[in-house]
Amino acid sequence: MAKSVTGFEVVGAGIIYRRTEGLQGYYPRVVRLGKTEFLCSFVAGRSMETSDSHVELARSLDGGVSWSLQGSLDKNQRSEKYPPTEIGFISLDSDGTLMCLGGRWIVDPDKPDLPLVNPETVGMRD
Repeated sequence: MAKSVTGFEVVGAGIIYRRTEGLQGYYPRVVRLGKTEFLCSFVAGRSMETSDSHVELARSLDGGVSWSLQGSLDKNQRSEKYPPTEIGFISLDSDGTLMCLGGRWIVDPDKPDLPLVNPETVGMRD
């Protein structure tokens, strides 16, 4: 039977990922894999919701004190000339299975910088 979580206590805060140039990280999700092991997913791109957005992973083995970048969730997709725009969020199922729920949008080679959000409708693009 799964335990019900009614709250949590913040015992520290810090930066998991930051670059002075290059990719920006946003929409982070952290799951605990062991006593001191945590896995974080976040969406990375040149800017928020740009066509190069994709899911990256970072791991901590020391209770969240330090983090190491693990790379793209789907490294095969990143090798394409126009890899799809992606978002994704990790979580643990009640039985401890690690999952990632996300979406993928094909990049139009004629308009490769088309943003993820349609500026006219403020919804997601087709």
